[in-house]
Amino acid sequence: MSENQAAKKSSLSVKIGWLAGIVAAIAAALTLYFTLWPKPSSIGEWKSKATSVCNQDARDVKKDLRSAQEALAVVYQDAQVGSVPQGDFNSLTDAVNSLAGDQQKLVGDLQAIPRPGSNHSDVDTIINEQAAGSQSVYRASADLGSANVYDPNSVTVAVQAASSDLGGAVSHLQNSQQAAGQLGVSCSA
Repeated sequence: MSENQAAKKSSLSVKIGWLAGIVAAIAAALTLYFTLWPKPSSIGEWKSKATSVCNQDARDVKKDLRSAQEALAVVYQDAQVGSVPQGDFNSLTDAVNSLAGDQQKLVGDLQAIPRPGSNHSDVDTIINEQAAGSQSVYRASADLGSANVYDPNSVTVAVQAASSDLGGAVSHLQNSQQAAGQLGVSCSA
């Protein structure tokens, strides 16, 4: 065998080695992709997990929503008579902030459930309405944060804005609950 033939054979061996390495790398990447990539769950799995999340998280959201609405009524009445005690205003802001946190937890827990391959838009409606409700609660919190508790007019304006935002949150929550019910998810506490 001549040097030229040996060089060609060696060059061919190197090329085959590189090709085998590339094929092995592609095979490993595909194996990882199909093994580790989350597979879409069935709609039945999603409904079961969503119902569990709702039963767990919605109770806190509803409790905090009631507390926020009750505290809102107290502060609004205080403002009408001309004086808002700091304790009443703090109770309201605490209730709204607690509601915001619980609502955000519910949204996050729903988003963490792998999406089903089918009925994706119905699932998106449920989550998007919950997220919109959460944003409304955060706006209510910001409204209250802008109030000057020593100025009854400022408190009245902030309470009215917060009340409107909480009303929007309730509307979004109802829309989400309706979409969940149509999909067969029980989301009530």
